[in-house]
Amino acid sequence: MKKLTASARRLFGSAPSFLYYLVAAVCMVVGVSQLHLLQIGLPKVSFLGQYSPRPGLCGAYTLGMLFGLAGSQCGTPILLAILSIVMLKGSIAYGAILLFFYALGRGLPIILAGTLTGIIKSMASIQKWSGIMEKTAGVVLIGLGLYFLWIV
Repeated sequence: MKKLTASARRLFGSAPSFLYYLVAAVCMVVGVSQLHLLQIGLPKVSFLGQYSPRPGLCGAYTLGMLFGLAGSQCGTPILLAILSIVMLKGSIAYGAILLFFYALGRGLPIILAGTLTGIIKSMASIQKWSGIMEKTAGVVLIGLGLYFLWIV
């Protein structure tokens, strides 16, 4: 365990210091923007040209496939661990249950966020707190940027 921890520290601790400065700068700029002290105007660039998204099931499927490609790097190690456990156990039913709960844990937060976003935005009590939450996030980001400057 000690060797594993030391090698992980060496792996993550060997990042060049300019990366810490870059991360600190990004955190602080976004934090100041959250406090409405700086307006960041991002250019509106479309790489799709005249492309219009497909409505309905086909469009949802295509979007899901793209999201799956983007998110597969995060979930693949866990999926391999689950498949290894299933392979050692040798039970198809156990494997199906594990994969079902893995898929539920991966998909349910996304489904809830997509479903409840419109409802939450329209609630008057949430709108009252949104400014405070935005400014709090700005302060936290600035603090995170200062932390990254401190550890360099």
